[in-house]
Order: sequence, then structure tokens, then C-alpha cells
Amino acid sequence: MKNIDWKKCQLSILSIGVLFCVFSLVFKEYHRLFLGFAWMCIGLNGICFYFLELKEKGSSSKLYILGAIIVIILVIFIYFF
Repeated sequence: MKNIDWKKCQLSILSIGVLFCVFSLVFKEYHRLFLGFAWMCIGLNGICFYFLELKEKGSSSKLYILGAIIVIILVIFIYFF
């Protein structure tokens, strides 16, 4: 996991999230589904930020992981049920 470029991973996940937002505007019948995927990308971005800070500083706050898990669980409950 040390060889992964977390900055590029973070930017690619954010761009995928923006793409899902655009898809939600284009495909109106799948609006909630694409917004759910966009929010999951935001949660995954928190995990990438944790690993990026861990790689640069040697330590990082576990709140990034906890926040990402909470966002993903909330998205599952709000958008898919």
C-alpha cells in the first residue's frame, strides 16, 4: 500500500463523483442512484485522505476512516432504502 499514489487516487475518485453528479442530471430516472454513488465517492475520498496523510506524516487521525464509514452507511440507508 506504500507504492500507491494516494493523491492521484483521491483526484480520480473526486472526478468520478463529479461524473456521477452529471449523470444524475442527465438521467432523471436514476437521479437518486447516481447521487448515492457520488456520496459514496466522497466517503472513499476520506479514506484516501487518511492514507495520503498517513504516508506523508507517518500518522493520521482515525476520524477520517470513521467519517467515511458513517457517510457510506448513511448513503446506503438514505438513497437505497
